[in-house]
Amino acid sequence: MSTAADPWSVPACPSCRPDVDESRRRADPPSAERRTAGAGEDGRGQGGAPALDALPAPSLRLLAAMAVLEGRTPLPILAAIADVAEPHVALNDLITAGFVAWQPRGLVEPVAIHSQAARDAVYDSLPAALCRATHLAAADRISGIQAFRHAVLAVRGPDARLAARLETEATRYHRAGDTEQAGTLLLWSADLSTCRSDRERRLLTAAGWGTTTPAPGWSPALAEQLTTLEPSVERNLFLGRLAARQAHHDAAKALLDQARPLAGALPAPARTDVELATMALLADTADHEAQESVALSLLAHSGLDDETRQWSVYFAADAGGRLHGTPDAALCRLAALAPGLGHSQTDRPGQGILRWARGMWLAQSGRSAEAVADLQHVLLHEIDTDVEAVRTLAHAYLGHALFHLGDWQSALLEADESRRLAEARRDCRGGIPAAALTACLSALRGEWGAAEQQAAFVAASQRVHGPGHYAVFPALAAACLAYARGESAHVLTALVPVSVQSGPAGMHHAWWRPLQLQALIDTGRLAEARTALAALREAAGPGTSLTVVLARLEARLTAAEGNATAAADQLAQALGRTSGGDAPFAVAELEHDYGLLLLRARRRREASRWLLSAQARYTDLGALPFAGRCSRQLREIGVRVSATGTGDEERNVGSNRPTPATLTDQQYRIALLAAEGMTNQQIAGAVFVSVKTVEYHLGNVFAKLGIPSRRQLRAGLEAFL
Repeated sequence: MSTAADPWSVPACPSCRPDVDESRRRADPPSAERRTAGAGEDGRGQGGAPALDALPAPSLRLLAAMAVLEGRTPLPILAAIADVAEPHVALNDLITAGFVAWQPRGLVEPVAIHSQAARDAVYDSLPAALCRATHLAAADRISGIQAFRHAVLAVRGPDARLAARLETEATRYHRAGDTEQAGTLLLWSADLSTCRSDRERRLLTAAGWGTTTPAPGWSPALAEQLTTLEPSVERNLFLGRLAARQAHHDAAKALLDQARPLAGALPAPARTDVELATMALLADTADHEAQESVALSLLAHSGLDDETRQWSVYFAADAGGRLHGTPDAALCRLAALAPGLGHSQTDRPGQGILRWARGMWLAQSGRSAEAVADLQHVLLHEIDTDVEAVRTLAHAYLGHALFHLGDWQSALLEADESRRLAEARRDCRGGIPAAALTACLSALRGEWGAAEQQAAFVAASQRVHGPGHYAVFPALAAACLAYARGESAHVLTALVPVSVQSGPAGMHHAWWRPLQLQALIDTGRLAEARTALAALREAAGPGTSLTVVLARLEARLTAAEGNATAAADQLAQALGRTSGGDAPFAVAELEHDYGLLLLRARRRREASRWLLSAQARYTDLGALPFAGRCSRQLREIGVRVSATGTGDEERNVGSNRPTPATLTDQQYRIALLAAEGMTNQQIAGAVFVSVKTVEYHLGNVFAKLGIPSRRQLRAGLEAFL
């Protein structure tokens, strides 16, 4: 089927049939008038290509089969379609004439016309009768949707019998879950219909199917044909949802407003479909009071099916969260409307939409571990078809939650899966959150080219496809890039869209506020920083994974206000409260800031220890820009850092005595923690390994340092520092 390359625009499309003009050729002209592939006055085609009438009949039929089938095809199949008894002889004629370039390893080696341009020229020059006969022969010998494509291209006009066959096959594809192919077949069926009522019925059926997938490839072609029909619920729903996805909100509203009275006389499912589409549009246009009203009104009805009830609860809770500007408000409303939604992974299935919603809001609120549990449950255990509508976003928000927990590799895998699904479904809007996450990860790893490309993609996608509250994603991508580069002023510039008008971005406060707060501190805007800190504390709520981040930023602000001693105490206390459950990047930044404050206090040995630990954590994560800054700061005080993140001082270079420079990154970190008096169990939690691994590393440390037990660790390490 011929469709526009961009599924988000609606091109002028007079027909849904595949290359429809090809199947409506005039009758075969006399051979003297036969068109040639760009033939010139000398009887040869332009550029020296021979005219078709110079070919023997078997060779011409074989060439027609190549043109009709387009791609590379084994010679025996071409011969069967073209009804050529000696295909090698006919093929030799085509090779001699310059139509085909072929270097076979056998007769089954695929063959084709030498270029797409030549193929198109040949196809356009084929006699109509030969073209139709070849398509019919292909339809008899090929299976699947391509067989029907050839059958459609072979007919001269409306064909009731073929239209009925196409409709039957389309229904079979739809029942199997292949909406893309089903819609393509049904639109061909509509184009071949012999009466207006059959055509309209088939178009409206396709419209109903199209509402179950974000953006079928045939959406633009169907939309063009639906505009010629009278208003109806099916027509207006499809066109309204398509307009909403294209961010044509006024057009979408007009179409859905027109559908609501039409749905009044129809059964409940048709009415609820219109209400659900209306709620989605109200959410996109930030009319949350109306969104809440429609959702609660729908929930007041008895007899709602499970999927409709879940969506109604979601929109009611979403409206509550956005009206209050926090995901915690949405979570409270969700708990009130769906009290049976538990936290156990053994809960009954069938609540996938609500679990997804809760996981998303938990991720937005900074409660990343809880978010991971819900979202993984949805993706691994929910098999209901209603979950398919949220699967793309579930992967994206799972990735964001894992990112904030410090599992960057798993976060990237989830982002990739989300983007793959979005691309497969032509869901340009649904791919925005995952693309923003990819940009942030690339930036923090110092992959500047990739980060810039992804940030630009997110910004462009948001402008064309994203709702207002998605403005947080391009802002976040650009701010992370500036943050990784150490450009605090640019961080603030990137966050202007969400910080000046924070209402639409209020649901994501926990994600962008830390970046804004540090940039305010580093640019000397301390009064604003105090206000931002209070806002971040309020947004974080109970059970947040932002505890370490908040402690670090408060200490950073305290130091900027002139009380470095109090700031160092705050950081020391925060480090004492860290555990294995804290995000490694947040802990690394905490250690980094503490090390720098100790340097300011001329406590060089302690500073070196914390900077080395921070550098090691950054290196483990792949946060190369941050690891590089630590390395430079260590070198400035005489500590050389190896590629593995361990250090030695200039005065120890060349010494034969075993030093921490001979230890691996992981061994040195474990040795430091053991020297502080931590048990093996505590060390295992701090560095995210098993107790057995800690014991193994400590054994190697003792051997390398020439000491019998951990009691000598502190002396050995302090002698080095």
